[in-house]
Parts: sequence; structure tokens; C-alpha cells
Amino acid sequence: MGILDAMSTIAIYLEDGLEARLRAAAVKANLPVSRLVASWVEQHTRDQWPPEVMALAGSMKDEEWTRPEYGPESPRVSW
Repeated sequence: MGILDAMSTIAIYLEDGLEARLRAAAVKANLPVSRLVASWVEQHTRDQWPPEVMALAGSMKDEEWTRPEYGPESPRVSW
């Protein structure tokens, strides 16, 4: 089984201006249009946080999360 056997083909309909922007973005990213679209789908349909967010886990000490001290409460208005 080759790599092409494991891929699906889909058709999408885009307005001319949107297609032009997609093609320009693919050129800028130096990717084929299909790879750029696949990358977008991968990023926007995953069910977990991106790796760069996960890398932040544990990066702050618990002491840095203490609640700030507040002054006395403001007087309440009676009804």
C-alpha cells in the first residue's frame, strides 16, 4: 500500500479572491496548497493543546500564583 492509497481527496469551492489568497499564502509558506490546507485542518481540529502551550506547563512556580492583597471592601449601597 503506497502513501497515495492512505490519503483522501476532497473538493472545496472558494470565491476567486479567497482562492488567490490561499495560493499566495501557500507560495509564501513554500508549500503546496493541499499541504497548507491539511496543516490548517490539523491545527484546528486537534483535541488537545498545541505543543507550545503544553511546554508552558510547570514553567511558573506556585508562589507566583498567589492572590494579591486587597484593601477593605467598598461600602455597599442599600436598596
